[in-house]
Amino acid sequence: MFFRMNNGQMNILAKANMAKLLISYIKFTVNEEAQMKVKKIVYPTSLSQIADIEDDNIDVFIELEDGTNISVAVCTPKNLISYMTKENINFIPASPPDIIVKSLTEETIEQAIENYAQEDAFWLKLFFVAGVDKTVIDLDRIDLCLKEMKRINQELLND
Repeated sequence: MFFRMNNGQMNILAKANMAKLLISYIKFTVNEEAQMKVKKIVYPTSLSQIADIEDDNIDVFIELEDGTNISVAVCTPKNLISYMTKENINFIPASPPDIIVKSLTEETIEQAIENYAQEDAFWLKLFFVAGVDKTVIDLDRIDLCLKEMKRINQELLND
């Protein structure tokens, strides 16, 4: 079966492919320096005290190589279900996000934190700041970004 595209469809496909190539290039050219090193991870509650490592949550303190100190909550998917059951609700209320891991083991938590430390620890820092003071996130800038994305999408659809 042969599928024929009109010029507008070909332009949309070309722009979408160009965007994918640009994103791939950016990801490829990000150097190792963008990986923030985790200097220390501290568990205020010993992991050995957790009764069910697949159904619980824990606070974790992180020190980054740039001297930033961050605390995050780490939980398991089962713990989210347990929370909803206990509170008799069908969703997790809006709140700063937790780092979600399959089980609360040192290895798994450290793997997750190392992942969140990529890109100059953007996600670790964002989660922490959002939990402390959400006003540091500029909603006006977010709205401007969303408007620009809408404009670009409309432009793509109109070509």
